[in-house]
Amino acid sequence: MIFGLALGSWTLAKVESYIGVVSYHRPHAGYRTECRNTAGVWVGRSSLLTHFRSVKNSRLTRVDGRSARVVAGSEGYELALLDVDAVQNNWFTVSDVLPSAGARLTASAAVRGSGLQTKFGTSLLGIYNKGGRYRFDATAPEYLDPEEQFGIVVDEGNRLAGIVCAFDEGDDDIPPTLEIVPSTLIKAFLDQCRAGTSIGPASLPFKLQAATNRSMRKYLNVDEISEGSLVIGRDEPETEEVLLSIAEHKVNADGSLSGRDFEKALVFPDYLASCLSPGDSIAVTMRRDGNTYEQKVQLEPWVARGWYGNQLPSESPWPDFEVVAGLVFTDLSAEYLNEFGESWRLVAPTALMALTGSEQSFAAVVLSEVLPDESTVGYLGIRHSVLDTVNETKVSSLAELRRSLQVVPDSFTTFRLLNGLQIVMDTNSLDSSTRRVLKAYNL
Repeated sequence: MIFGLALGSWTLAKVESYIGVVSYHRPHAGYRTECRNTAGVWVGRSSLLTHFRSVKNSRLTRVDGRSARVVAGSEGYELALLDVDAVQNNWFTVSDVLPSAGARLTASAAVRGSGLQTKFGTSLLGIYNKGGRYRFDATAPEYLDPEEQFGIVVDEGNRLAGIVCAFDEGDDDIPPTLEIVPSTLIKAFLDQCRAGTSIGPASLPFKLQAATNRSMRKYLNVDEISEGSLVIGRDEPETEEVLLSIAEHKVNADGSLSGRDFEKALVFPDYLASCLSPGDSIAVTMRRDGNTYEQKVQLEPWVARGWYGNQLPSESPWPDFEVVAGLVFTDLSAEYLNEFGESWRLVAPTALMALTGSEQSFAAVVLSEVLPDESTVGYLGIRHSVLDTVNETKVSSLAELRRSLQVVPDSFTTFRLLNGLQIVMDTNSLDSSTRRVLKAYNL
């Protein structure tokens, strides 16, 4: 598999010396990954460049009439890096076949547009579906996290082979998370979307995790890497099992895979995500109580569980709302998520889906809408954000929000969102602004 980050406004000369091997964390999945023998590009902060080894066997060439640098990876990969917009707003057809190990990819193109700018200088784009034909849309969806960046990988036929995303974890000591989403999964996802729908890249990494990835983690109940082996537990938590191999690949002490085609491949279970599909059967070898067992596991599509079933009961088919000036708040509930349609697990904003993955009961208030009004000037584009505090008072329900608004000691009311953004409004004009918005929008 080939990793490449969108280069944004960085020049080839700048990126050239940073080509190498990247090690990265995936905190939301609970494990660390090292991508070795894989050509990659890193354009992050200088404090993270220690995670690279130089790749010297690169050469200059031209791709689609543009200057590019080709990196020959140790497994025979060729990756062409472009510092230009190669496919923006071009319609394309998603490839039905994901390039296999050793396949030759000739272009990894940065996708840039006039959308939201990240700290890396890369614009975030959406994907637009029109009757089975897809296009990168230069208008970023409003709910995108500005700390994300997004790139694509195309094969030599200029077909989409995968999407690469990076997430900044906000810690100088932790490299951003990298995700590569294979084209087969992208196609399956886009096929579920009605023509005319726009999909933001923020929804891609989590919604398009391979079904193989999810089903294997569920089956094996992967907990942690401990004492040099990947320790797993299935139905009997008191009994430890050690995973020895999967699909003819030996599991190394750090949880990575080796053997067959690779000296060292992607850490389990990402290898499955890139090479297998639901319905495939793989051999898993494990050691349990001193004995070695081999079992065939058939991979099944992963379906999100109804996490809110008993946690967020409701007596009404419609969510309750609180309008404050042009801000519309609601409880994070089953009813609210259902407003995204039957496929809410795929299309709801990533920040909300991250909360729904919690194993514990929780409550949260969502800024579901920002209505255009003089009170909300400068605050558009932050809908679907989670509310954290009001005037430094923690808020986790509409009832708490209403109580906090009744006692406002300051001249300004400050709404702090979970992503760190703040909305500051004049306390004395809140009531009049709310009445104006309710009347204007017939609420």
